[in-house]
Formats: sequence, structure tokens, C-alpha cells
Amino acid sequence: MELCARLDLDGLTPNSDLIKQTRQSIDIDLHVIIRPRGADFTISEEELDVMLQSIQECKTLGVDGVVFGVLKTNGTLDVKSMNLLVKAAKPMSITFHRAFDVCSNPLILFQQLETLGIQRLLTSGQAEKAIKGVSLIQQLISSKQKVSVMAGSGVSAENIPTLWNAGVRQFHFTSHIQNKQGLNLFDREKTIAAKTALEALCDI
Repeated sequence: MELCARLDLDGLTPNSDLIKQTRQSIDIDLHVIIRPRGADFTISEEELDVMLQSIQECKTLGVDGVVFGVLKTNGTLDVKSMNLLVKAAKPMSITFHRAFDVCSNPLILFQQLETLGIQRLLTSGQAEKAIKGVSLIQQLISSKQKVSVMAGSGVSAENIPTLWNAGVRQFHFTSHIQNKQGLNLFDREKTIAAKTALEALCDI
């Protein structure tokens, strides 16, 4: 499970109370996004400090993994900041998030992730939806690097089989529906449909 605040800003770091409450409420792996603000994926020195503090807080609260990604203004990987963040995060699992989908050279950045010791990449294949970026996702998987590739954005029971046939074995999706008050509520039917689609493929 990935825990985020402010889904309207594509996910920001949740506060410590929410992390603590979630950790106490579930017995599956908990991954927390480390992202201090919305907009782009560049950071200032002050924001780097905030991210490092958030990572340490996640460690203290028993979080299993953290999710982050930092780029330079030219779309290349901010290697200096990433090295500091990765060092702070270990031994927790590390996922590089969809900053990848706006980077300038995805194949080079993917290689850099392995060098940094990152376990997982979350990507839509640099497209609006993962199903439209399936060619790049398949290319990344075919490279046989140690970094596992998780498809995200628009993943559903309907397109999971196509992504599966492209080699995807990890899927990321939000499961919510808005009520009349505009609040995001858990969409049980969507979750069950996706789970059923995956179970059918796993039985092949």
C-alpha cells in the first residue's frame, strides 16, 4: 500500500499522525510518498532537508518503504540529492515515482536507478496512461535490470491483461470514487475487479 496526501496534487507526504495510524491499522507493507510539494520534481536545499526528515520519521514509525524522485531542471536525474535520499532511506525499500515520466532520457535514468540501488520504478511509460506507454514499459522490463517495473496510471481490470502480456507483474492504481460532497471514498467494486483480473492471469 502506498500512502499519500493530496491526491489532487498527484500525492504529497502525509503527516506523521496519518502514517502512524495507518501503520497501526494494516499488516501489509506500507510505502509512504516523500514529496514536499506539488508541481515539478526539482527541489531546493530546504526541501531536501524536509524530505530527509520525512524519511527518518518513516523509519521511526515502522514504514516498509518510501517513494520519491528528484530531477534537475533539464529533466536529468538529480544524482547528488538522490544519493543522499537513498542513503537515508536504507534499509527501507525504495521506489522511484513518476518523476520518471517527465525525465529527458528514460533509458539512461533507468540505468542510473540500478546504480543507486533503487528496487522499483513506478511509471506510465512517459504517457498519460500506462496502457498508452506500454511500449516503453515493455522495453524497460526487457532490459533485464534489477529494478522492477510497476505500471501505474489508469490501470484497471480491463487493461491489466494487456499490461501483463507486455511483461508487467506489478500494478499500481488508486481505487476511489467521489461522493456528492467531492470526498474520495474507497471503490470496493473497482478493487475487486482488478484483483479478479490479476488472479485469473496468475492461474494461467
